[in-house]
Amino acid sequence: MSSRSLLWLVAMVALPGAVRAGTWSDLGPELGGRLDAIVADPDNANVLLVASPGGGVWRTQPGGGAWQPASAGLADYSVFHLEWDRVRARRLLALTWSDLYASSDLGDNWSNLTHFGGIPAPLMPFDHGADPKPFAQLRFSASESTILWGRPCSGLYYSYDGETFIQHWPFPGGWSNPDNCLQAIAADDATGRVYFSTMGLGLTEAAHVYASTCPWTATTPCLTWAPANTNLPTGITVPSLTWTGVANRLAAAMAPSRGSASTGLFVTADGNSWAATTAVPDPSWDPRPLVYAGANQLFLGTVVAYQTTDLGNSWSELHLLNAHPDTRAITPQTYEGGGRGFVWTTTDGAMTGAYANITRWDWTPGTAATGAVAISYQGLRVWQPYYIAVTGGQSPPRVFLGSHDNAGLCSDDLGASWTTNGTPSSLGCGDYASLVFAPSNPDRAYARTCSPGFARSNNASSAAACAGVSWTEVAPAGGPYPPALWTRGMTAVHPRDPDRVYFARARDVATSADAGDTLTISAPFPGDGAEPITLYVDTAGYIYAGTIDQGAFVSTDNGASWLPWGLNSPAPRAVMRIAYSAAAGGTFFMATTDGLYRRLPGGTWERMAFPGVGYSASDLEVDPDCPHRIYLALGFVATLGVHRGGLAMSNDNGTTWTSLSAGLSIHQAPIADIQLGPANSRYLYAAVYGQGGWRYDHESAPECPPLIDTPTPSPTPTASATPTLPPSATASLTPTDSPSPTASETATPAPATSTSSPSSTPTFATTSTPTKTHTATATPTVTATVADTASPAPTPTDTQEPTPTATELPAATPTDTALAAPTATATPLVTGTNTPTATALPPCTGDCGGNGEVTVEELVKGVNIALGYAALADCPMFDRNDDGEVTVEELVAGVNNALEGCSG
Repeated sequence: MSSRSLLWLVAMVALPGAVRAGTWSDLGPELGGRLDAIVADPDNANVLLVASPGGGVWRTQPGGGAWQPASAGLADYSVFHLEWDRVRARRLLALTWSDLYASSDLGDNWSNLTHFGGIPAPLMPFDHGADPKPFAQLRFSASESTILWGRPCSGLYYSYDGETFIQHWPFPGGWSNPDNCLQAIAADDATGRVYFSTMGLGLTEAAHVYASTCPWTATTPCLTWAPANTNLPTGITVPSLTWTGVANRLAAAMAPSRGSASTGLFVTADGNSWAATTAVPDPSWDPRPLVYAGANQLFLGTVVAYQTTDLGNSWSELHLLNAHPDTRAITPQTYEGGGRGFVWTTTDGAMTGAYANITRWDWTPGTAATGAVAISYQGLRVWQPYYIAVTGGQSPPRVFLGSHDNAGLCSDDLGASWTTNGTPSSLGCGDYASLVFAPSNPDRAYARTCSPGFARSNNASSAAACAGVSWTEVAPAGGPYPPALWTRGMTAVHPRDPDRVYFARARDVATSADAGDTLTISAPFPGDGAEPITLYVDTAGYIYAGTIDQGAFVSTDNGASWLPWGLNSPAPRAVMRIAYSAAAGGTFFMATTDGLYRRLPGGTWERMAFPGVGYSASDLEVDPDCPHRIYLALGFVATLGVHRGGLAMSNDNGTTWTSLSAGLSIHQAPIADIQLGPANSRYLYAAVYGQGGWRYDHESAPECPPLIDTPTPSPTPTASATPTLPPSATASLTPTDSPSPTASETATPAPATSTSSPSSTPTFATTSTPTKTHTATATPTVTATVADTASPAPTPTDTQEPTPTATELPAATPTDTALAAPTATATPLVTGTNTPTATALPPCTGDCGGNGEVTVEELVKGVNIALGYAALADCPMFDRNDDGEVTVEELVAGVNNALEGCSG
């Protein structure tokens, strides 16, 4: 190939707008949000850094002023913990669920220490505390330490030099064993022993806490483990664990019994036998940070914060009255030679400006902190929305945001201002998980929180302003109790009848023909009682339900019976969304934790090549004006895991994809929900977890290119049971600092039906199919194979529901049983295995195959990665400096290696 042709490949990356033709607008709100971490500059108490799931790292300025982003170099903006290095001065460590990072310049630049580059970790079980932060530092001397980190369900990582990390599996079973899913780590400097709690759970077993059976030294780890859980409560886990400054003395925060709404503190003096201290006052459910502050002083974050100066014998509240409940981080820091200092706390933020997000307390070590002062959150844009719902009756359209623990907001001016007026009723819960409009009547809306009722509106679209939108609280007998995993799709409305509404519940589906006033509870699902979390309903009233662990099911009789429909065994961890496109004669899609699946007419379910292995597809949208144009959102699986996401668009029914977010901060955050503008598909709206609401503008009404052919792609090979992820990630181009707002959406006055529905009569010929056993102990995600477990899907119809020709599903022998959690006392000693994590720079930039040369095909692959069309996992050798991006310079290096031979 000529030099000119090779250089042309590089030029493709430098072309402005090569990734996307449109622009993104940040809709806000600027209200703070969940802040899981806070630290102060040891030399300047006025310089603070905070971190947020999805929002990245933010920093105040020494001279004051608004918060500013400090996330350069982070491949994943879901940051859960910040901590200063104990032996390397002014080195700050940041924990994400994919990597560990370090910065020596207060967050101006971050370097990746573990080199996964944002590639997602395995999903976690349900049994864990809020936002686990398994991290500790074992200090041997002023210059020697070991850094300990638990990547979700990936065992223990440790480093002696702070740069090179080694992976260790404490127990057999890899990521499928929940005892390899670490929840908290503590390190005893006095004895050299390391402790950790896990997500393993047995209803009759003491909480799973383990200790190394010998000391770690400054040169040698101890990699055998024994239970250290005598007298701990049974049937629950330990979310918080800390060493308390004396040999063998540790503290653990957990509920005193299963089902308790309060927190107990348990202390051990010998590293094994635990005793409860005085109960923590109410309200104190859901323990989070437990921080040792010297002597006998501890700070504990629960729904509010508490402090004790006598190791739990007495407690006092550490809570500002106008602060949001739910304390997420606590950081004490001394100044003036350690004689005085401050304690900072963070919370979940607010739905208005009335609540404090960050609080500072005056503090002298050994005494109770006092004198609370709220710290301004001006500039912070780290809200965590679950959904974005857009009406079609105004110009600009009305936008509703529902959030994680901050209720809901409404805007009539595309985010220039937000109000709580006109938002759904909370029903006693601040988690606003789902809001959907009736396709045939956009005035009718249904909203759900984590409560067993719902809210209904009859003027969501036509009200003159947000404040005029009215909602009615509805609490029918039986109640639409929310499922274990929340999605916007857990509520669905019939495409032609706004009164026919469907609710996914914990073990079944509730249907209603009178707008939810009365409910009919469906039959249970076949097999082991699947848990539905997302629903799709066609014009015939056929209900398609995506579940946890057991794939998807269909009912043609309003829930009286269910048939396996796809991906039932083996199944992805969760089916997040089901959608239908009229393209290619009728195509179904499932967005799952194992990526995107497509089924063409008469075909079987096939995993699409995009997104790459390990990435979760959290939502998808079909363009009603161009049914083979599909939008896909990545990265959000709620409590099971979040990772860098982004959004992509396909113009050929899901075969090939173009990134719409590469180069922007939202590419590094989980995307919880997307919606096309109901009046104009020129606009795409996104709920970006940790970054609020966003809008994409194609700049003009997008053309609908003809769908020339939709070949049946080759199935994506099944991933191995224990995936070995390469040290790299999807690339992102240079961020655009401030996308400019563009023209407002033009509304059409008549309600438009935006749901595409199939139009032919379904037939069923279901044979007996084994179903996956859902055990009591949840396990991380199992990558599904592409083999279809049911016969071809029913194609829904506009006509009356026919009686399908089907055989009843007989009882079947499970074929995929999750590994049970090990008994805490059954194996006193377990020797783990070590797997070094690659840290060296690629020996030959662009040499994807590792054969010492760079081919044209590999250069094309590098260009696609840089443009966001492919994951960096497809060829990590292009990421020469291991920063999670492929730059023009790195492509030039690849070109030189192709022309002159590999040299680096």
